[in-house]
Amino acid sequence: MAAAACVLDECEQHGEVCRAVSQSCVDPVQTPGSAGDWKCECLAPATGSQAGAAAECRVDECVANAATCSAAGQACVDTDTAEDALGDWECRCAAPATETAVTSVAVCTYLGDCGEAAVEAVCAAGGQICVDNDMEVNGVWRCACVAPSVGLSQDNAAAHCELDECKAECATCAGRACTDADQDCVDVDKDPVTGLSSWECRCIAPREGAQVGGVATCTLDECVGNAATCTAAGQECYDSDNATKATWGCRCAPPATQTALGAPAECFVDECDGNMACAAAGQACNDPDTGAESLNDR
Repeated sequence: MAAAACVLDECEQHGEVCRAVSQSCVDPVQTPGSAGDWKCECLAPATGSQAGAAAECRVDECVANAATCSAAGQACVDTDTAEDALGDWECRCAAPATETAVTSVAVCTYLGDCGEAAVEAVCAAGGQICVDNDMEVNGVWRCACVAPSVGLSQDNAAAHCELDECKAECATCAGRACTDADQDCVDVDKDPVTGLSSWECRCIAPREGAQVGGVATCTLDECVGNAATCTAAGQECYDSDNATKATWGCRCAPPATQTALGAPAECFVDECDGNMACAAAGQACNDPDTGAESLNDR
């Protein structure tokens, strides 16, 4: 029989610390060997977490509104991310324009070829800005991607922009979320307008698991790499705790029930166990060979 997997949810003891400030308590690994890893997490749309204490919560309104600005080739900025400071996000024109607008797209003013509505429309349609590097030469301009997106077009054309939210710094970007959890960060859609918040944390092999927009819950089935050790002995592999290493073992085939951690088990079947036939006749039961394959010899 496999050993029982012990569970230690520290939120049962410390959860009130988080609930008292309207936050949730999370214990990511609930095993006795991982004591002290519980944390308080802010409730959406606020972000923030703190191990062993209440978190400092922030609300970056650009997480929800960045697409409004980026679609017009502008940057979204939340000037105050305190939880009680709402409605102060703004769209800002890319240089050399300086205009801004609170909670809406700004009206930007550009000079040279970029001042022509038809030219500006080509760039604006892709959420880009127009760049005229030489005011003395007419009819030569380019579209440039708005930071943190990257990309610059050829002359007189729209650019192909990409935003890798795993590498850039922005309201919807991953930051160090995956790195701090020892996981890989992958941005599956780098479109700066339609692909916002598409990054995900992925567990590093041999662990498995992924989570879009947050840290993944990783599992480790050690039987993936160790099953052959058990099957070679005619036994099955089991992993009693997929969150912890070195918890795999081998289990004897029925009717034997023995197990061994990290190696084949020594299997035996004592047919006298639970057999009352002899006792009912006032006799002693003896199984001369308790080998798992030696049956009906009591």
